[in-house]
Amino acid sequence: MPTDQLAEIYQKACLTRLPGVHVLLFNIGQVPEPPFHDLKTAELWRTELTPPETPSALAAPVTRWLLGRLQTSDRAESVRHSRDALRYFLRWLARAHPEIDAMTQLERRHVEGFMAHLHEHTNARTGRPLTARSRCTYLSPLLQFFRETSQ
Repeated sequence: MPTDQLAEIYQKACLTRLPGVHVLLFNIGQVPEPPFHDLKTAELWRTELTPPETPSALAAPVTRWLLGRLQTSDRAESVRHSRDALRYFLRWLARAHPEIDAMTQLERRHVEGFMAHLHEHTNARTGRPLTARSRCTYLSPLLQFFRETSQ
């Protein structure tokens, strides 16, 4: 790789770790200002299970399934990962197929299109294509959702 490209990747990696360093330095007393909390709290994510612009016929089954998972012994973090994957899918679906406004309109080709999108998508932090593991992180919750809701 050219050195300027390596320097850019290194800079992005450092900037993503900067908030963690700030927390550490604050906790050991090296920095007087408390760290800025820009991430949503665990309670807030539970109220926003689907993107606000999602049609209700698409949002209702997703919301019902995620709320059901929260009532089981599933870890809240696992449910949050599923929620994030489903939100990403719903946002992609709204951009790629705005005519779809109900789960009954989804077809195999739509999910295959999402899979192709993940294959072509680049990681914003590194600028490289998503790894197979990252793609699986998005697809596994979808597989579980469609399997469980179709039964």
